[in-house]
Amino acid sequence: MELSVLSISDDIVKLEDEDLKISYCRLSEMPEGIKVNDIIEYKNGGYKILAEKTKERKEQNIKLLNSLWED
Repeated sequence: MELSVLSISDDIVKLEDEDLKISYCRLSEMPEGIKVNDIIEYKNGGYKILAEKTKERKEQNIKLLNSLWED
């Protein structure tokens, strides 16, 4: 299952899944170096940062923002 990191506050990570459902998890359960807007995967009882998916999402967001400023 892929999840998007919405926010990190103190020891709590707010996540959103593909069905737009919100869940919360302890930061200590997350992979080291996790950041807001990372795409992560929960598999086999653990979380993993999906670096390529995170990069793709960032590029999509940049394109979307840029399209708002075009004529």
